Amino acid sequence: MKGMSLYTNGELKESLEALSKAKCMTESLALSPFERADFAYVLSVVLMANGQKFEALVQAKQALAYFESIMMEQRVVECHMICGVAYKNNDNLTKALEVFHLVEMICIQFDLDSLLGILHQNIGDVYSVMGESERAISHFEIAIDHKELPSELLYSIYSLVKEYEKIGRLDQVKKCLKEGSGLVPELHERKREYYEHHFNAYEAVCSQDEKKIENAMLSAFHFFKKRGSHKQWMDYAKKLADLYARNGKYKKAVDFYKMIVG
Repeated sequence: MKGMSLYTNGELKESLEALSKAKCMTESLALSPFERADFAYVLSVVLMANGQKFEALVQAKQALAYFESIMMEQRVVECHMICGVAYKNNDNLTKALEVFHLVEMICIQFDLDSLLGILHQNIGDVYSVMGESERAISHFEIAIDHKELPSELLYSIYSLVKEYEKIGRLDQVKKCLKEGSGLVPELHERKREYYEHHFNAYEAVCSQDEKKIENAMLSAFHFFKKRGSHKQWMDYAKKLADLYARNGKYKKAVDFYKMIVG
């Protein structure tokens, strides 16, 4: 499927466009209930990756109802996972944790160990949003123990980088950056560039050199803005605004704060 191929390559917008066209086509096709549910699940994944949390939740619930009816546990877990992420992204953190703990019970009951990596990553993400860094770090480390692919490992390693930086553990940030940098060359170009810019920014933070930090943050900001990665460039805009405010460069700080709120 073209849409999933684009998704795998990190071309999220193009993937959604392809799947949206396919959805229009499927409405006139005599698909089986399984095929429709499977397509709804795939669409929910791509919608979520594009930040369309409400639409993703609708598609995931539609797929979930069918997969529960035929007791297809792995797909049930995967659909629940999308629902949990949607709740998390909608700031319904209590509901998100409730869903993820249900997923954990299903995984344990049916020996779905291969899904524990992404599950603990998501639980860690919720605790990170809640400001509970130590609990987040614990779940990110469990996630790493259940992952093998470089792209999946790097996602959790980068989560650790961000969390350790939040609590000022630059020694651990350096350790994680070193581990992650060894995996980056194994990625395809688009994802490799993604992590290179993030890691360069945090390496600069570890240097505690304000000029290096500014240059690395600006590079990441422009890179993600050009790519259209809204959340990423917004994060760097916030970091730059804070950096300039901290150094008394208030006009530059205001310019970046305006980008965030406007």
